Amino acid sequence: MRKLVRLFVVLAGFYAPLVMSAETKIEIISPENGARLQNTKPNTLEYRINVAGGNFGHRDRMYVYLDDQKLGKLYQLSGQYPLEKLPLGKHEICIRVISEAAAPAELQQCVTVSIFGFRGMPR
Repeated sequence: MRKLVRLFVVLAGFYAPLVMSAETKIEIISPENGARLQNTKPNTLEYRINVAGGNFGHRDRMYVYLDDQKLGKLYQLSGQYPLEKLPLGKHEICIRVISEAAAPAELQQCVTVSIFGFRGMPR
């Protein structure tokens, strides 16, 4: 029985690359929640992901979403992602971290932004 418990502890260590706990945080640095962005200028999503224990496994993925539509994949734990050709109006931009390790889990952080055109009027 003790060998079985030890084996479980060792195997659990292999499946803990990204533990979805209170220690794992997604921070969207910019744009801020409620920001107004002009669609005629380049916009950038700046982010930082602090992973519990500092481990990020090969089965863990990070994505950017606009209104529940995947825009692209993030390859670094911090950096910038270009927000190009955003449609006018109010939108939700999210970063989702998905772990497919032992038990599938998902963590996300979102901001709501208003995109306006040349004259400054959101549509």
